[in-house]
Amino acid sequence: MRKLYSLLIASVVLSSCEKAFFEEDLESTNPKNNLEYLWNECNEKYSFFDLKQIDWDQVKSNYSAKIYDGMSEDSLFNVLGGMLTELRDDHTNLIANFNVSSFGVNYLGQDNFDWRIIEDNYLFQSYYRSGPFAHDLLQMVRSDISVSHLLQEQLMSII
Repeated sequence: MRKLYSLLIASVVLSSCEKAFFEEDLESTNPKNNLEYLWNECNEKYSFFDLKQIDWDQVKSNYSAKIYDGMSEDSLFNVLGGMLTELRDDHTNLIANFNVSSFGVNYLGQDNFDWRIIEDNYLFQSYYRSGPFAHDLLQMVRSDISVSHLLQEQLMSII
């Protein structure tokens, strides 16, 4: 009986603290509110504006002009994704259940492995992509050689 009372008291105390621990739900279908929210989140939390010489206020002005009432989710996603690409940062992405927006940085150095070997020997042709990832189960071509061994050979050939 004592455990029941303790459990009852704990559930009442913890359930009443919801507002103290969780932020207010800011879900909105208003395109202007969504742009304002995303811009503010970046403004408060992104630290490289000065380093990258980005005038974030000007970016807000440019992209606010593209927002209108009644725009589709896809159009809003494209505008917000475009605003984030102004950051020129591949770690800052916008993800929705229907699309992914990323900067897509171009690498300047040589790859340290040959993607073609992985694709030809280990991935089925039916693999699929979601954002930057290629998905499928690895298959072994030969039982006496491992993926890490092939990658090690590739690294040694580069060095």
